Amino acid sequence: MPAGRPHGALNKNTRDIKALAHKHGPKAIERLAHLMLHAEGEQAQVAACREILDRAYGKATQPIAGDDSMAAIRTMLMVGFVGPRSDG
Repeated sequence: MPAGRPHGALNKNTRDIKALAHKHGPKAIERLAHLMLHAEGEQAQVAACREILDRAYGKATQPIAGDDSMAAIRTMLMVGFVGPRSDG
């Protein structure tokens, strides 16, 4: 039997912090919505909008690219097998 926490299981501290965050989540969203609509600075309004959208739809994917003079950076994964050869 493997020792330790099962893969994907949260440790106690993380679980407790998530529970507190969930408790305050609705009020935090209300506050962000208020800032989105009523903040004096446009920067604060945009930041509030971004936070709300990130939580509603997830963060936008970020392409990996170089500067304007470089093409996008491409990655390649090569898979190999390690162990004795079975072909005689």
